[in-house]
Amino acid sequence: LFRSDLFAQHCVVCHMRTVINSPGHWAPPLSNASLGGNANVLKEVIGNGTPNMPGFKHMFSGEQIDAIVSYVRIFPPPPPPAPAQPR
Repeated sequence: LFRSDLFAQHCVVCHMRTVINSPGHWAPPLSNASLGGNANVLKEVIGNGTPNMPGFKHMFSGEQIDAIVSYVRIFPPPPPPAPAQPR
């Protein structure tokens, strides 16, 4: 699988808004600034997971995890949220 295919099949559902009118996503948006932009930390989290995310080290090879990390790093950070409008 290509890196974008792995990302689309396993990461998008939680980390990206998939519909324009969606209220949000379950997990933080991913970008080149995720986890301080540190590729080694991204690999660690993808492989071992967190309390809120499964680890993928038994599902993906090290090469596939590297491919996902390189793909995530092409996304710019999301813009800051718009300020709340006064009522």
